[in-house]
Amino acid sequence: MPQKPELKVAKIENPKAVGILWDLSQIDTSVASIQSYCLYVLHENANVRKLRWRSMGFIKAIQLPMCCRLTKLNPGRYHFAVVGKDIYGRYGPYSDIQSTTVSAVDC
Repeated sequence: MPQKPELKVAKIENPKAVGILWDLSQIDTSVASIQSYCLYVLHENANVRKLRWRSMGFIKAIQLPMCCRLTKLNPGRYHFAVVGKDIYGRYGPYSDIQSTTVSAVDC
């Protein structure tokens, strides 16, 4: 079963974006290889009554650490989590949730 990823979130200034980085604190060579990671996001803003986690899609696994950049985000508070999927289709534990706030100036 995949290991629990450690997730970090940071604002990027130029160009404006939110950076998502994940890694493992220690790599366990006895577990199956990771095929992909799935990034989930929850967006809070004043116009949304019902909050739902959305999958941003699967990202093919490459050598860790891995990262991605999200651009053109609407203002509000964003929460992120990532989970690994191994070559046998098994999912590991979700990362701890990391959050950031995007203002109109950050978009």
